[in-house]
Amino acid sequence: MSSAPSKLDGARVLAHTFTKGLGCVCFQDENGVKHDVLIKALSIAQYDNDRSNNSYYLFSCDENWNVIGDSLHYSLDEVFKCAENSYGISSNQWIHTKYMPYSYEDLERDLAIGHEVEFKYIGREYSITNNIAGWYLSEPDSKYQMFADKIDLLEKGTIDGKHLKDIWNDVEVTTIF
Repeated sequence: MSSAPSKLDGARVLAHTFTKGLGCVCFQDENGVKHDVLIKALSIAQYDNDRSNNSYYLFSCDENWNVIGDSLHYSLDEVFKCAENSYGISSNQWIHTKYMPYSYEDLERDLAIGHEVEFKYIGREYSITNNIAGWYLSEPDSKYQMFADKIDLLEKGTIDGKHLKDIWNDVEVTTIF
C-alpha cells in the first residue's frame, strides 16, 4: 500500500494507519450488484473550515486511499477512542503528519503512559526514548541527554539551550510509539 496522500476528500490528512484488514464495507451499486470493499487504512483528517470548531473526521479507506466511510468527531481524543474501539487501532499505531496538532500537554500525557516520541526541530531529528536505565533526549547518531525519569526530562531537557516547553510550538512530531 502506498503512503497516505496529504488530502483525502479535500480534507488535510493529520494521521494515518494501515494494516492487513480492518473490516469490510458492503454497498450496492446502481444496478443492484452488491460489493464488499476491504478497509485497509484509516485516516484522521480535517477540513480547513473545521479548524475553528475542532472537528475531525475518521476516514476508512480502501487500499488505494479511496474514502469508503467516515465519522465526525469533536476532539482528537474522541477520534483515537473510536479507532481503538471500532478497529482495535491503538494510539501508538498512528503515523502522524506535519499537520497533526500535538501540544506540550499531549507530550506530557504520552510520556506519562510510557510512549516515546520522534520529532524535528529546525530541520534536525530528535527522539525521546526510555529504557530500564532512564529517559533519553537524543539527536540520532549524535549526543544525548539522560534523565532519571520523564519529569526530570521535561524539566531539564534542552535543545540549543532551550527547554522543550519553550520550543514545543516549533516542533514537528513525526512518530509516537
